[in-house]
Amino acid sequence: MKAHELSKALLALSKILKSGPDVDVEDWSLLSKSVTPMNKPTPLRDSDIPTALYTLVRLNDVSKAQWLSLIQDFNIDIEIRPRDATRDIVGKILNYLATNPSARESLLRTGSKKNPTESTELANALNLLLK
Repeated sequence: MKAHELSKALLALSKILKSGPDVDVEDWSLLSKSVTPMNKPTPLRDSDIPTALYTLVRLNDVSKAQWLSLIQDFNIDIEIRPRDATRDIVGKILNYLATNPSARESLLRTGSKKNPTESTELANALNLLLK
């Protein structure tokens, strides 16, 4: 990995961390141990619901163009009509991901992309909700 690639990845991580709640870094190790394969999601704890809801609300700030870019970049097979509002698109994406484990796993592999894009950042935010 080159310095500029690392810089882009760190900027993307920074945006994700700034948009989330302010939690202790020590709590991250507990979160990483609870991750299981996508076909066996861990049950959502009551304490995780506010963070997931906050992330979901932040996704409302994403433009329609950014969502369309994500759909194209990750070959998400949903029909988008010109009159669909952003919330309609988000709902369609979440429904698609909820019923397609392979699509969710594809989102998890976004960390291996060489050039982080806005759609990669969106995919990372969706990953937070799907875990």
